[in-house]
Amino acid sequence: MSPLFPQFPEKHHLPAIITPEKVCHYLKQIGEYPTAAPPHTFIFCYQSLLSNQILRDYRCQPGEGDYSFLYFLEEHPGVAFAKLGPGAPSAVFRLEQMIAWGTKKFISVGTAGALQSDLMIGDLVLCEAAIRDEGTSHHYLPPAPLAFPSPEMTARLAAALASQKQPYRTGNSWTTDAIFRQTREEVQHYQNLGVLSVEMEASALFTVASCRGVEIGALFTISDSLAGPEWKPSFREERTVTGLRTLFEAALLASAMP
Repeated sequence: MSPLFPQFPEKHHLPAIITPEKVCHYLKQIGEYPTAAPPHTFIFCYQSLLSNQILRDYRCQPGEGDYSFLYFLEEHPGVAFAKLGPGAPSAVFRLEQMIAWGTKKFISVGTAGALQSDLMIGDLVLCEAAIRDEGTSHHYLPPAPLAFPSPEMTARLAAALASQKQPYRTGNSWTTDAIFRQTREEVQHYQNLGVLSVEMEASALFTVASCRGVEIGALFTISDSLAGPEWKPSFREERTVTGLRTLFEAALLASAMP
């Protein structure tokens, strides 16, 4: 049976009522639009363990007005980051907002659950495609199995990890926004397909970036495992925190590459 999503069959050919540009116009009217130039690169973060480290270890300047959720990195001109809530809708909301402001390059840095038994806590994953098992992306493009990151940004991230001499895996991820409805049967299905990980944002971010003509890539560190008979969480282990920090440093290296 074909997915009945979105419910309105002609949606993908119709214009939206609320657009990011209209929101920007409204923010200008009420004095909440930033006067600063937009960053050329925006880094998505989702874990407080990482964002707190960044705010402690880097000189950061908060954004203005409705963009006060982000921080400019003073030692990396033109680069900003933000700690966002988990899930595709929150990430896409900020992605659209940043694109409307003028940002052209995006990097998503977060944790993921391992689906393969040879992925250990703290291992690094460069995402080359994401299974569209969340809802947000289907309002932008018709149903398809996969969403893809930008080849250019993915190549930069691979080069950055290589320059750090960091071992990493490259492969597909399963994106789902129903974290408490992941089933053993689904995990086994994606294991058999060779899918490396599961997370909550990548396929939606990739889809929207493709629709809007901007670059995006995604990096994960393994924080838990669904590969065995029981779920094994390790979100606060030092290996997870170290992995997140390594990925953020790789994102900064990639942001400086042409």
